[in-house]
Amino acid sequence: MSCKKPLVKYREKFSDIDLIDFANSGLSLRWANLFKSRGLNSSIEALIKYNLLPFDELFGIDLLTDLLVDSINKNDLIVVVADYDCDGATSCAIAVSGLSKLGAKVDFFVPNRFKHGYGLTVGVIDDVLLKFPDVKCIITVDNGIASNVGVDYAKSKNIKVLITDHHLQGDSLPNADAIVNPNQRICKFQSKNLAGCGVIFYVIAALRNKLFKLGKFKSPPNILDLLDYVALGTVADVVKLDNNNRWLVKAGLDRIRAGKVHPGIQALFDVAGKCIYTAKAQDFGFAIAPRINAAGRLEDMSLGIRCLLEKDYHVALVLANQLDKINSQRKNIEKDMKEEAFEQIIISSNTKYSQVLYHDSFHEGVIGIVAGRIKELHHCPTIVFSSAAEKDILKGSGRSIPEVHLRDALDVIFKTRPDIIVKFGGHSMAAGVTIYKDKLADFQILFDNIVYDFLPEKGAEKEIWIDDILPVEEITLSFAEEIERVVWGQGFQEPIWFGEFNILESKLIGSEQNHLKMVLEKNGAIFDALHFFNSNIPCAKSVNMAYRLATNEFRGEVKLQLMVVEIF
Repeated sequence: MSCKKPLVKYREKFSDIDLIDFANSGLSLRWANLFKSRGLNSSIEALIKYNLLPFDELFGIDLLTDLLVDSINKNDLIVVVADYDCDGATSCAIAVSGLSKLGAKVDFFVPNRFKHGYGLTVGVIDDVLLKFPDVKCIITVDNGIASNVGVDYAKSKNIKVLITDHHLQGDSLPNADAIVNPNQRICKFQSKNLAGCGVIFYVIAALRNKLFKLGKFKSPPNILDLLDYVALGTVADVVKLDNNNRWLVKAGLDRIRAGKVHPGIQALFDVAGKCIYTAKAQDFGFAIAPRINAAGRLEDMSLGIRCLLEKDYHVALVLANQLDKINSQRKNIEKDMKEEAFEQIIISSNTKYSQVLYHDSFHEGVIGIVAGRIKELHHCPTIVFSSAAEKDILKGSGRSIPEVHLRDALDVIFKTRPDIIVKFGGHSMAAGVTIYKDKLADFQILFDNIVYDFLPEKGAEKEIWIDDILPVEEITLSFAEEIERVVWGQGFQEPIWFGEFNILESKLIGSEQNHLKMVLEKNGAIFDALHFFNSNIPCAKSVNMAYRLATNEFRGEVKLQLMVVEIF
């Protein structure tokens, strides 16, 4: 499977008439085109001047908050059961902090990836009871929609079970006391893209409103300070940034930039060498989330949650430094795994449209990252397996491309060959799957065939959408700063430009010498450029490339930097 150059496509340019809704907003023609080409139709949407979708549109939220009110009135212990990724960690922080504000007796439990696996399992319930023998109510965050067996077991122990989740439901729902999930088929909530942290934030907002109406507060507690958690978790989970999610992220970023930030997030920014006053969504995805995720991948996500919840900055900084060290370990493990995985790809000829890889040395906590790296490189659905404690099964993590709905592809295998898959779950672009070890070869071939069936006739092609050929006079630090103030992300792509530049200098940098640094010239203007994960120094004197505008701060000085997306 070769790594072809991506297909370049140019976004549509609009006329003044097409942009009439932006005319009175003060937006330039350039900015109006950027927003219009991403599906926005007015300056109100573009500048995110609108309110959140109402919480009462979420199916089940009235019942679930009634049950929470009952637990609060009885002073019952509520235990939050979280997922072990960044969305799960931020969701847990929102639930614990928010419920505490509203008068609940609350604590949390996060499953261990290696001991418990994913979701509300029987093992999780047993360990929750060991740690919290007086638990009366469990509320899940970012998990639970597929935990049918675990829910039944919890209820057999006389524990009330409330589920908040955003993952796709299976053929049957668990018998929970209440479920809030915008992706329930019965739910009419307009945004199906809420992350787990967004769902629990809505629950806390609805609960606050209900308690206020019941006369529990003279003045309802402020929950806007939870928005930095929501922004971080939403970006980290790579959900689509529809208008509702963009508002959540922008509101959280605005608070962080104003210094209204939880000490744990402040400490993580400091350890990552990032400034909260110039925070941007990319900082969440590339600097903060990986450090939190590292705890869940290699050790115990409780460390990440404790950091997020810590009220003392100095204690939070100690925890953030521990997370930073774990993340460094994760990088070393990932490097070794990628080398082994790439060797398998080179010698393998079993599949044409996908990659399914396994090695007994692969670390379960890092297989998802490696799958993502391979998917990006080869633009094909990729599943990477590791060994499990049970010798007869393998645990896999997959990443996919827009053309192939990964969970649906796994569902086809599960229904046609139930002897292969033990369990699975996830999204269109990411999923987890457990299979019988002796069926790996069968799974590999069957998955490849199903991926082929999902692909359009032309096959899967990686695409780069170019906004424009940017005139040299617009390649400026001030324009880069304007771009970075906007919320970009999944489904709302940051602008990409195309241009030809002369190469004045080029060299490889980084401990692995796998990043290309260049000094470029165009019409007398000089630019620094950086291309991550490119070990090839160009031979030509000039280069055609797709790039983003970015800022680079070094020793207090902010400079313009071109971030190369692709060299042609």
